[in-house]
Amino acid sequence: MNDPLKELLQAIVVGDDDGAERAAREVGRSGELALPALRALLTSDERDRRWWAVRALAAVGTSEAAATLIEAL
Repeated sequence: MNDPLKELLQAIVVGDDDGAERAAREVGRSGELALPALRALLTSDERDRRWWAVRALAAVGTSEAAATLIEAL
């Protein structure tokens, strides 16, 4: 099975929003295991990476993911 985070990053690089959306949902299914990588993406200089980190955090949907989103605001 492919790494959904790598798929997300690749989709971002090529500008594939549909692929990024699918990958973000899949990252969300990883739950809190994805949080460290998503926190790192939130600090990226690239706004697309930050946006998709927010989207994937929303897909994680846990209270810790929500706290991470609030902190990022």
